[in-house]
Amino acid sequence: MKILHILSQMPDFTGSGTGVEKEECLALAGRFGKQVKVHGPLSHQDLAVLMRQSHIFILPSFFEGLPLVLMEALASGCRIITTSLPGSREVLGESGNSMVKMVALPELETIDTPFEKDRQYLETILAKSIEQVVNTVMKHHQPDMKTAQKLTEKYTWEKVFSRIENV
Repeated sequence: MKILHILSQMPDFTGSGTGVEKEECLALAGRFGKQVKVHGPLSHQDLAVLMRQSHIFILPSFFEGLPLVLMEALASGCRIITTSLPGSREVLGESGNSMVKMVALPELETIDTPFEKDRQYLETILAKSIEQVVNTVMKHHQPDMKTAQKLTEKYTWEKVFSRIENV
């Protein structure tokens, strides 16, 4: 909650979901009233506009092959906070640059569910990571686009196609 008071702009939530997880997210966002804007699913064009207006993109996922949305967010100038998933680590590396903060995941009970005993730890470490990145944004408003470009340059459609063509 403290973090929302640090932010100069209203947090935005986008995307879709289903079931209990979706309802829980909407209920949590609803508790903050007009301090949080819930967009729901957006077109690629609208998402790109929103990302270019944002400073931080957060994807606290327990299971993703390779979330391409992280590359889109980086290319839009967002700093990234995400869980340290294998595909994300391979492409973005570990934390240690000015644009990406990886949150370590404990062992999971199922492919996409943490053990109940670890939920509080995950919430705490995610909150600390958000606070750290918010403080970075407040000190250095401009993102490090050289780092973002370095991280994303190998994954343009042209470069990926070229590698596939070579194979």
